[in-house]
Amino acid sequence: MSSPEPILQPIDELFPPDVKDAFSKNIFDFFPNIIYVYNAETKKIRYVNKKVSDFLGFLQEGLLENEHVLTHLIYPEDTTAVQQEIEKFTTLKDNESHSYACRFNTTVGGQLPFQVTGRILNRNEAGAPHSLLFIAQDISAQVKATEELKSINALIKEKEELMRDYQERVDLKEEFLECGSWKIDMPDKIFHWSDGMYRLFGYDPKTDKDSITVNEELYLQHMTDVTFKKAEQFRTSVLKDQDNYKREYEIITKSGERRRIETFAKIVRGQNGEVVRVLGTTRNITEIRNTERETEQNINKLKTSVNNLEAFTYTASHDIQEPLRKIATFSERMKTKFAEDLNDEAKTYLDKISGTSKSANLLIDGLMSFLLLDQREQHFKKTDLNTLLEEAKIELELRLEEAAATIIAKKLPVLEVIPLQIKQLLVNLLLNAFKFRKPGTLLVIEIESTKLTPAEEETYSLPAGVDYYKILVRDNGIGFSEAAAEKMFQMFQRFHNKSDYPGAGIGLAICKKIVDKHNGLLFAHSQPGQGAIFTFILPAKQNDRVNA
Repeated sequence: MSSPEPILQPIDELFPPDVKDAFSKNIFDFFPNIIYVYNAETKKIRYVNKKVSDFLGFLQEGLLENEHVLTHLIYPEDTTAVQQEIEKFTTLKDNESHSYACRFNTTVGGQLPFQVTGRILNRNEAGAPHSLLFIAQDISAQVKATEELKSINALIKEKEELMRDYQERVDLKEEFLECGSWKIDMPDKIFHWSDGMYRLFGYDPKTDKDSITVNEELYLQHMTDVTFKKAEQFRTSVLKDQDNYKREYEIITKSGERRRIETFAKIVRGQNGEVVRVLGTTRNITEIRNTERETEQNINKLKTSVNNLEAFTYTASHDIQEPLRKIATFSERMKTKFAEDLNDEAKTYLDKISGTSKSANLLIDGLMSFLLLDQREQHFKKTDLNTLLEEAKIELELRLEEAAATIIAKKLPVLEVIPLQIKQLLVNLLLNAFKFRKPGTLLVIEIESTKLTPAEEETYSLPAGVDYYKILVRDNGIGFSEAAAEKMFQMFQRFHNKSDYPGAGIGLAICKKIVDKHNGLLFAHSQPGQGAIFTFILPAKQNDRVNA
């Protein structure tokens, strides 16, 4: 029998001589990588396949026998490292290979990363490497994927750091505000608590979290049976058709402390309306409720005291006014009936008695006017301030004629006010100008108004979203010091001699109270001898609030 034909045959036997040369020249061009032979002694490339043009754009002829091939082909930042890698081939055995990564230049000015693997083709007579065979594989896709993976990992790390930072801030916020958040996964009622919830119920989340199972039984341990039953009934009811709810109830902490807590919850439903989960936050409102209770008790006590005081003042004022009227009446009768028998000193005493009783009556009337501002139930309504000013002028007609006063009033706005009170405000300010007019000078009173700009509203720290008007009442009277301006709206404040400028010291205090009840501002500016400017600022609208 003849021996079987071998499966693999040497190239010399496989192709005829003319085909063998063409095969040897073209086979390396079919490889998907750059293949080149490097002369380690001359440091030149002896052979390179056509892939060098496909990948880098270089012509084969331009690289062959080029003395500066490494500078020409290798990216400048990698040249030194590549030279060091080539030096390693001096210790390489014939059947070993060595790999390294570097970047090749392209003819368009860029660079591409390659993984280069080489081995020794032949050696010189001294046994040193003479020719080296290299295969360079384009690893752009791998490098890009690696960079993307690094970016993804960096983003993941950054996200994890942000989540840790966020969780730390949430924990600090919950601890500071005495609150916590929770979640219930339905329908199995799997509870999840934040650290704040553990603290609310008296547990230490660091030591107790792993030993506690959060479920309905745990809630029952911290509530009375009645409270728990009501809470369950309420939750069952709202889960039927509501999307959120608010609930307040009492718990007993691990240490036995009673706490009032408030829960806000959102119900998440599926496509068919079924409850998927319930998300919520809970906070400790024990101090808030205690403070509210104490405040309410104090308010009730204060109301009782005020009512008692008002009742006493009202009664006392009537009881006192009657004797004062009699004193004034009898003083005048004595002065008239015994005019011939009284000497000048006696008449002076009777005048003082009469004047003092009149001052006392004036003081009581002022106090009553001040108190009645709170007792009368009056409503805000849209009112033309020009009309109120005209009514005030009519009321003071005789006094203004006595002083030959001139009132110069520009157009005033239409505002939501309590008409009777704003009229009283204008009357008091006009009376103040009349009282403190400059002797020998005709009294001139100027009244004007402007709408505040947003910048002015911010300057006066007024709430946004409401228009405000500034009304000025300016006179040419005796004026006052800036030090007096800070105190003149307080009760019983006097800055002039009582005999020269009589009064109870209540009129401007009433003005201040009226402006306060209208959620406005009142202030004054002046210098001695230079007249005075009283300014009050009122909102155009009172948001339907009712004054009682």
